[in-house]
This record gives sequence, C-alpha cells and structure tokens, in this order.
Amino acid sequence: MVAPTRRLAGPERPRREDLARYFVALRPGQRARAGLGAFARELAARFGGRAVAAADIHLTLAFIGQAPRASEAPIAQLLAALPPAQPLALRRAGTFDGRLLWVAPDDPPAGWLVDLASELRSQLDRLGIAFDRKRLRPHLTLVRGARGADRAALARLELPRSARGLGQARAWLVESTLLAAGSSYRWVGAPPDAFIIAPR
Repeated sequence: MVAPTRRLAGPERPRREDLARYFVALRPGQRARAGLGAFARELAARFGGRAVAAADIHLTLAFIGQAPRASEAPIAQLLAALPPAQPLALRRAGTFDGRLLWVAPDDPPAGWLVDLASELRSQLDRLGIAFDRKRLRPHLTLVRGARGADRAALARLELPRSARGLGQARAWLVESTLLAAGSSYRWVGAPPDAFIIAPR
C-alpha cells in the first residue's frame, strides 16, 4: 500500500490575534489637538453627532488596513526617516455626506504634504505592505453622525484661531480597533496626552 503523499506546507498565514488594523496619519501637536477638540465640540453642539476626542484627531496619509503586528517596527523606522511635517494652515470646514464634518487645508493641498504622502506610500511599497491607493484628500474629521449639516453653512464658518493649524505635527502609525461605540486608536510608540486647556 502506497502511503499518501504529504502536502508541503506553504507560508503560514498569520493568526487572527497576530493581525491588527492600521493607518498612518499626521497627528497635530498637543495644543493644536486641544483647539481642534474644542471646535469639534462646538460643531457637535450645533449640528448634532459625536465630537471626535481631541487625542484622536488626525489627518490620514495612508490607510493600510489589516496587517501583521510584526510590521509595526519596520513601519515605525520608515516614519522616523520621513521628512518632518511643515506648518499647515486649516482654512475651511465641510462635510462629505452631511454626517461627517471636517476641517481641511486649501485644495489643492500644499506641495510638501503631497510629497510626504507620496514618499510614505513608496516606502510602504518597498516594504511590501499593502495600502489603499485612493487619491489623498487631506482633512481632519471632527464630528461623526451629524444630522444633515448644511454644506453652505459649514463653508461660511470662520474657524477659531485655535483650530487653524496642526502645530508641531508628526506622522504616526495608528492601530484602529472597531468597537460598538466607534473606533479606538493606539498611537504606536506615542506618549499619553497631557491635559492642556484649549486656547481661546
């Protein structure tokens, strides 16, 4: 009797517990986050919905999606070698669908921001890390679940001085966990936020 042929094992797939959902984002400086968080609460009070916590406000550069946790270290090294973020003025408020409210820089965005995102994506390609290749549409989400916010009204809003820039922004790898109440973020390698009162 001939023994059955043993199938050679290919590369092992990562176990579910070894995977996480990631994106790379510019995180505003601490004072800028406080100012943007205060503006988020003002928008939510006016248009309804849930204000994004100041600590979670960000500008996405590349959405990676599910990837092995082992990729955290090489991505962190990649980010440390990127050119530093330059000052970025936030000029306008808007919405995509009446429910998600954001603030954004000018359109088209500053050349350095486009170059930074392009360099990041090239380096992710070099590491063999897949990501969403949609065109960069830089914005910072401040409110989710607003109730029919009017685009014209948002366009007329004057952003408070404390919400007009990113301050000392830096690119971070972020782990995103989907929960019933929304997404929970872990800024890989970042220290916890200190409490800062938003400037007026």
